[in-house]
Amino acid sequence: MSEITVTIHNYHERLLRDLREQSAMFNADPSEESGSKLLALLHDDLIRHTADEERDFYPLIDQIIKAEPGGATASMVIDHEFIGEYVDWIEAALQSLRSATGSHRELLLSQLRRYLVQLEAVLNLHMEKEERLFLPMIERHVSLVNQQRMLAAMNGTAMNGSDGDLPVDGKAAAGKSARKKAPSARAVHNGEAARSAGDKHHQPRR
Repeated sequence: MSEITVTIHNYHERLLRDLREQSAMFNADPSEESGSKLLALLHDDLIRHTADEERDFYPLIDQIIKAEPGGATASMVIDHEFIGEYVDWIEAALQSLRSATGSHRELLLSQLRRYLVQLEAVLNLHMEKEERLFLPMIERHVSLVNQQRMLAAMNGTAMNGSDGDLPVDGKAAAGKSARKKAPSARAVHNGEAARSAGDKHHQPRR
């Protein structure tokens, strides 16, 4: 395996391991402190990683496959939307947990445990697809220099000359497609429901 595959695989493994560990810590001690640490992992590592992929990784895949803009990776971006929704639901539940008591607190804890299990399942499938389908394409079609540029960009330390699109096989990129989307009606509804969890906490329909 090339450096880029090993690097991203190792990061995926660490991210999943950290999620399992933080979830286990929260389940063992559902305190505000453990909830804050869990949220920090979800926002600072997981959500940032999905944004890095959409900015620096997926455009290269789209160039390689030469499909419609975003077509090759559209399903992966949908995965990211699901991941973001789970993070929102977990955050809303943790906020509600601060003032919850009795049976309502137990309900929220049960919901949180289920969210975390489902999030881990989505992540496992998503990362497996990236590593089995997309990274081999990168290895075959993108030069080592541009692989390193992609890694540097994803790490927030873009190398000189990599401000724009990264070329595939020495060819100039056709341009990245914009990936900003309005939230789905389901996402808006679920987010509002989760944030108004004083009496009835929202459960994702997964």
